[in-house]
This record gives sequence, structure tokens and C-alpha cells, in this order.
Amino acid sequence: MRIDVRLRRNGLSPRQLFFIECWGSLAHKESTDTDRVGFNNILNAINELLSLFPQGNKFKGQDKRKRAAQELLELLKEDVVLSDDRFESIPNQLKDMLDIKNAWSDKERSPVEKHQGLMESLFTQLKLTLEAHYLPASLERLEAEISKGEFPSDSDYACITSLCNNIMSFLLTLGMPLTECSLLYSRILMNDRQTFDVRFRSWAEKVNVRSQQYIVSITMENEKFHDMLQQTGEPILFNGCRYFHFTSDKDVPSVRTEIEVQAVSVLAAKVKADFVLKDSLDVVAYMLGRGQINTRSAFQVRDEAGNETIIPGFSNEILTNSDRLTMSEFGHFMSAITGLFTRASPESARKVSSGHGLWSTGRTGCLFLCHHFIPVPGRSTTANRATSAGSKAIHLLFLRFSN
Repeated sequence: MRIDVRLRRNGLSPRQLFFIECWGSLAHKESTDTDRVGFNNILNAINELLSLFPQGNKFKGQDKRKRAAQELLELLKEDVVLSDDRFESIPNQLKDMLDIKNAWSDKERSPVEKHQGLMESLFTQLKLTLEAHYLPASLERLEAEISKGEFPSDSDYACITSLCNNIMSFLLTLGMPLTECSLLYSRILMNDRQTFDVRFRSWAEKVNVRSQQYIVSITMENEKFHDMLQQTGEPILFNGCRYFHFTSDKDVPSVRTEIEVQAVSVLAAKVKADFVLKDSLDVVAYMLGRGQINTRSAFQVRDEAGNETIIPGFSNEILTNSDRLTMSEFGHFMSAITGLFTRASPESARKVSSGHGLWSTGRTGCLFLCHHFIPVPGRSTTANRATSAGSKAIHLLFLRFSN
């Protein structure tokens, strides 16, 4: 776990200090893979299984459901929060059905296949209770662990780590960007002008989120786009985006788009809106030709109550995939790639170059490729595991030829 030297430790108990550093380490952009928050959590596992039922027996659906159910069983055993009465004993019922003696002895039919209708019903019911109660129950359990007076043992530290990881992972599944989790650490938990109790309550309020409708307003600058909208004479609604033309204070022909999304926070709404906008602009850009659309960094978000938040800029730069290379790793990267190109055959070197070109193209210009090469919060564990394989393969090549 990372030790943050900026954190003032005076007045903090060992449990309080460990909690703050644990949350910061899980969300830090340069944490090692073992210290970074994991994707797998109870809600993600349930979502994955529910998404696999419609497949039936196509695409090896039975095998996928079996693996997903085995992962779910481990989560049901390990997540202490699921024993809370608010979950109506559904986790225990599922655990008993999946962990019954000889449950997995039939290689053709797993427990999920034998009781598919009942299982699907229980999964659906559990998903609803998780979305309603998991975060409040987890926060109560975490506060109880931190408030204990005795000196913490290794098992106590492990419990706090597990609770923090599960809460953050759950938030990622709900759509909150990891950057926002990091901001909660730097702006709230690190605020040593407040007592720990004040900091914890403020942090818990931000973490105990609920989904609601947001309208995100984003401004773009492109003269041709502006003129095309002006010709129509009225706003255009296309693919979830409503486009308006206007001239900025600096007399620049501009376009404002409003995107309505369902999200758990302002920044989560911005991330979702960006995906919707990119999909929409992929089609709109066909009419614009080679003209560059400049998107302003500032944006505005309005929630269901009409409260407006204006944010000067936000970059969702903290990726949750374990394949990212940070600025501090640039020297190692260049050393590894130099060794690779020196020792590899010309054909292998060309393949690696092509792979980087494809990855770079997807990263900068094609949402489809980004979606398939970068693990995304909210996607299933199996999907994230599979889609990161391309970039991992390149990194393995670096390691192979740099030794």
C-alpha cells in the first residue's frame, strides 16, 4: 500500500490512518496492480450472470455461466456486508444452492443450469436490493470497524481493506470514474483542517450515491457545424444529443449540445455523456469532412432538482485497467521497446508497431476500438479480462525482449 507523506498523522488513530491511506492507495494512478481497486464485486458478478442468461446455449453460454457462478460463490463467501438483514437472506440462499455437496460434479449442468429460472429470479431480486442497500450497509460496517478502540490486528486491517475495495469497486460498476474516487481522497480525506469524524461523514455522503437524471451541456467550436445548424433553423436531436448553434463572446461560431444521461454523480454523468457524444459525432463528422471539432474543456451539468454545476475542466485520466503506463515508467518503457526492436526479427517488430498504431488509433479516434481494448467500469469481469488481452500481449513482449 502507498504511504502518502503529505498526510498529517497527528490526532488519527491507527484504524483511521489506515482507512485514509487505503482509500488513497486504491484510487492512486501510480499504485501497483495489487494495490489498485479490483473490478470484481457482487453487483458486477450479478450483472454478468444476468447478461449471460439470454445467450442460452449459444457461444458456450453454459461454460460462461458456470465460471461466472463460481466467481459469484467466492464473493458470496467473502463479502461480510452480505450478511446484513437488508438483503433478506438472498445471499445465503444463493450460497447454499451453489455450494451444496456435489453441486459442481455434473460437468454438463452446473447448479445455475439446474435451477435456471429460480436463479435468474434470485439474481434479479438481489440486484435490486444491492443497488438500494449495499453502499449504506457497507459504510455502516466500515464506520464500525474504524471506531473500534482496540489496537487493530492483521485481520482488522484486512477487513478495512476489503470493505474499501468493495465500496470503490461497487462505485465503478455504478459508473463513477476512478478519478472521482481519487478526488474524494485528496479533497476530503486529506483535509486536515477538519476532524476525522467530519471528514468521514463528508466522504460517506459523497460515496452513498443514487442514480438520477442529469443533463450535460458541452460546447464545441466548428464554423461549418455552426452554419449547418443555422441552415436548419432549429435545434437538432440526434442519437441522444440535442445540438444548438450560437456565437461565443469571442465571436467564434460554436455549437452547444445537451445530453441527458442516468448517472450516480456529476462526473459520472460527464463520462457517460462523452461516450454518447462520440457516438453521435462519428456520424455528424461525415458531413463535416476533415474539419476539426474543438471541444471546450469546461462543461455544465444540471441534476433532477435543477441544480447546476459548472466545471472548468475534467480529464478522466486515471484508467482502471492494469495495463496503463504512467509518466514515471516512460524510461522503462523506452528501454524495453528498444530491446524488443533490437533483438526481434523485422517481422515481429512490424507486428508490434502495427499493434501500437491500431491501439493509438482506437484511443484517439475510434470509440469502438477503445471500447474493445480498454477495460471499462460497469462492464463484466469476463469482458474486461478478455478485452485487455491485446495490450497485455504487447507488454509481455516488452518484458520478454528487455531481459
